[in-house]
Amino acid sequence: MIRNLVTEVNLNENVLLLEPEQIYNEAELQFGTVRSSELKILSAEKDLALAKSNLYPQLNFSASSGTNYSSTYHESLPDGQIQVMPWGKQLQNNFSQSIYLGLSIPIFNGLSSRYGIKQAKASIQINKLQSSEAKLKLRQDIYKACNEALTAFQTYRASRNGADMAQTGLDFAQKRYEKGLIPAIDLLLAQNTAFKANADVASSKYDLIFKLMVIDYYLGRNLFE
Repeated sequence: MIRNLVTEVNLNENVLLLEPEQIYNEAELQFGTVRSSELKILSAEKDLALAKSNLYPQLNFSASSGTNYSSTYHESLPDGQIQVMPWGKQLQNNFSQSIYLGLSIPIFNGLSSRYGIKQAKASIQINKLQSSEAKLKLRQDIYKACNEALTAFQTYRASRNGADMAQTGLDFAQKRYEKGLIPAIDLLLAQNTAFKANADVASSKYDLIFKLMVIDYYLGRNLFE
């Protein structure tokens, strides 16, 4: 990477001092595609644990209680009269409770459970492969971005040197023209050369800005912070 160079772009060009692997290590911790692939592996591992649990006996327990009341439910009094049984008395007399305890042993569904386990294991391997592919692509993209940024910086520096030389040539041409040593066409050519050199500087600078923004994107930073 670029080291010990005098930078002339008033931007976050310090990212050029970072090694691609260093940028990758930071990007791997927070980049969406990598984090998503890792979470999918964790989810697949949970699915495997759930599939394995289907091979074990299951103990079920439940309990319930209830009562009822009816406005047509009557009772006989000691004096022979008949009246509707009071609400509280009905609830007490009709109160019931039940407890259920069951044990299920997976005998006939053992094959389907084992097939589910195989599918869960295959899902884990697929997600691990996809995670490796996501990390490999991220590493390749970062190395490519670093190389392009380095090339853009070198192009920018060369264009600045070319512009300085063109400006020096224009200054000499202007002085020689003023002394009548060269015709106007030579001065015009020197001016055109200087103009094109400055245009190349502007173009290469904005290209460098974009390349630096790409690197900062992988770092999760704002270029102009």
